Amino acid sequence: MRAILANGRFRAMPAMSRAAGTLERWFAFDSPGNVARATVAIMLLGGVVSLLLGQDANWDLRNYHLYNGYALLHDRMLQDLAPAQMQSYFSPVLDVFHYLLMVRLPAPLAGFVLGALHGLVFLPLAGVASRAMQGQVLRAKLAPLLALAGLCTSAFLSEFGGSMADNTTALFVLAAVYFTLSAQRRQAEGATRAEFVAWGLAGALLGIAVALKLTNAIYAVALAMAALCAGGA
Repeated sequence: MRAILANGRFRAMPAMSRAAGTLERWFAFDSPGNVARATVAIMLLGGVVSLLLGQDANWDLRNYHLYNGYALLHDRMLQDLAPAQMQSYFSPVLDVFHYLLMVRLPAPLAGFVLGALHGLVFLPLAGVASRAMQGQVLRAKLAPLLALAGLCTSAFLSEFGGSMADNTTALFVLAAVYFTLSAQRRQAEGATRAEFVAWGLAGALLGIAVALKLTNAIYAVALAMAALCAGGA
């Protein structure tokens, strides 16, 4: 019995090594093609995960996400008096997107699109991980794995494929973090022009995140402090 198990183990190890080598060749962040391939794969996986999690039916969706999108598109903003309480006056931009997605597309396709969109968070998250591991030998291998682990947190999965805007605006917040790290690196290299471009992109992306969801303003405060500490202001 031990011999059989040992033989099975020995047969499995080369297969696992080959599989790991294939994944590394296709998805390690050592070329633009691999970055694109890994991102598309995670987006497709995100769409499937969204379908497996089922249709979104959270309270905010029922309370104001669908209504705000409808109200803006049908000129109800100045006629209906706070039908969703104070949330009636939140920024309706993402709500318009959710409304059109859910009304115009079949439910499974709408869920898949939202899941794929949330899977796109993988890209800026991997970028942040890659910047944080600058100079590390295993950076190309570990960056996508760390990003994938980040997508598997309970907070992120609890809103995955849904209309809560946290996962969607995380795209802009994490992209802003990536460009903040890039700006600090350019500053260390003395590349002044590239540094200011990176700071500008970080500010613009975080501004979009705040415009879409006001609670992201706390990250704007953090970005301002980072810019001041780095002399980016």
